[in-house]
Amino acid sequence: MIRILGIEENVNSLNDIKKFVKRSKISLFNIPHENKFLMDKKELKFFKSKNVKKQLNEISLIKNQFDLCVVSSWRAARLAYLSGIDYVINFVGNDIRIPPFEKNSKPIYFNESVNNLNWIQRLFYKKIFQNASECVSASDETFSYLFKFRKDGIRIDRTVVDTNIFNLDVKPKTVEKQKFTFFCPQRIGLEKGTSILWNALRLCKSDFDVIQCEWYDETSKEAFEESQKMVENIPKQVKLIPKIPREDMPKYYAAYDGILGEMQLGLINNIEREASFFKKPVICYYNSNLKYLIDQKRITAPFLPNSNNPDEIASVIDKVVNSVKFREELAEKEFDFISEYGNPEKAAAEWDDVFYKAVNKKRKKTSKLQIFCRNLLYTISHKSNNSTKDVILP
Repeated sequence: MIRILGIEENVNSLNDIKKFVKRSKISLFNIPHENKFLMDKKELKFFKSKNVKKQLNEISLIKNQFDLCVVSSWRAARLAYLSGIDYVINFVGNDIRIPPFEKNSKPIYFNESVNNLNWIQRLFYKKIFQNASECVSASDETFSYLFKFRKDGIRIDRTVVDTNIFNLDVKPKTVEKQKFTFFCPQRIGLEKGTSILWNALRLCKSDFDVIQCEWYDETSKEAFEESQKMVENIPKQVKLIPKIPREDMPKYYAAYDGILGEMQLGLINNIEREASFFKKPVICYYNSNLKYLIDQKRITAPFLPNSNNPDEIASVIDKVVNSVKFREELAEKEFDFISEYGNPEKAAAEWDDVFYKAVNKKRKKTSKLQIFCRNLLYTISHKSNNSTKDVILP
């Protein structure tokens, strides 16, 4: 049994993997974050402070109990690197699309840079990336970015969906519905394609409501300002509700008639995966050129539409609302796909293989001098940029 220290922030990927691995045991710590509502809080441990040095002190007391560390953000990877423990990085999206070691990196849908770091800081994060024992990502799109920087990157397309939480046996939340009602828990912002979706809603001919979580994109100042502008002109179908804790999310999926997902990147993300296990029609932009690698076969996902043109999105929405046959067939196809793609036991087995590969490399133990030099570089690099603070680094 491999003993693994997991460090996570604001997501559930490692927490879900932890529940289903068989040949590894993951002890998970989370970096304190204002968006705790996103996480499954059962049995979670949080660092006592946001201060990096204090977090490192906590790790130093326990790190010798572990064979390996697995992380899922740059803040978490930074802690593993500075502590001297071998680590695996799990990249889940923008963390590898716009890595902090790239100068002025930004998503294609933003005008301003997200990572405005100086050259010393970029060098520091490049060393974190290069020093990782293994780097993992998923799908044609995300893995293409990883492979650009590391030819030894590992691809795991299967994703652990906690089917103990997300399943057909969940009792729906009691909600008021006067007509066909979609649930949309995505962040409001450019990254998730909210403006594209809302333009499509204005073109729809069918009669329905949309329950939208009031949750704004805070990736950058530009992202937040754009999301705020969007709510100044909300489509007539949309009603805003407060953010929903993750533990309550299954009841909402079960309660509503359909789910509206992301409309920007053409990928299948957490909301689409989880919601599909309820056999509700999930509408999201899926780029059919981006395949999923399942058992060494390139698979096309059944999600619709295959374009994020508002006219095509509106057409699919109208079909789902007006045709029982269409929406039931779509939901069935999505459920069948997700049952394989999101199979937690099969996905966790692939992660067990990664952990064993990393441990079997038997890399030379990081010396005290190396740890000192890493921490010195960290101190120099971040003091050289007065515009960044310890607690808000990427």
